[in-house]
Amino acid sequence: MRKVVALLAVLSVVTLVDTASAADEVDAVTLSDVDTSSGLIVGAIVDYPQGYAYGYYQNTARTMHLPSRIVLPPNPILPPNPIHPACNGFARQWTQLLVHRPNAALDIRPRLVALANMARVGCPAVIVVDGTTREAISIQPIATE
Repeated sequence: MRKVVALLAVLSVVTLVDTASAADEVDAVTLSDVDTSSGLIVGAIVDYPQGYAYGYYQNTARTMHLPSRIVLPPNPILPPNPIHPACNGFARQWTQLLVHRPNAALDIRPRLVALANMARVGCPAVIVVDGTTREAISIQPIATE
């Protein structure tokens, strides 16, 4: 009986560890750099508890490029002003790129160039990443109105 209880305890710990390592992570980032040749995306993680941290994400052919999400800013807006007019324009451009080129999975360079333009200004985005491979599962720019 003791062996069975001990075995069940070990199996439950192994199951928890295996589930935790395969979990996807959702990172709210400020885009910092995008390498258009390799697809490497660098972003400053917004809500990192110990201060500044950068996340590295690999854009692949399997990465889903989602239309921009529009959020409303808090009222009143406290400094520093989170609304970047250039980011709103780039986010709208991103959505139009997805609408007008929906089958661009074979050529993702225009999408990487759009992300690189967003990174030059420091635009916000949400990136869902595979916790083990660091490959980006989805990318969604954020526009503030």
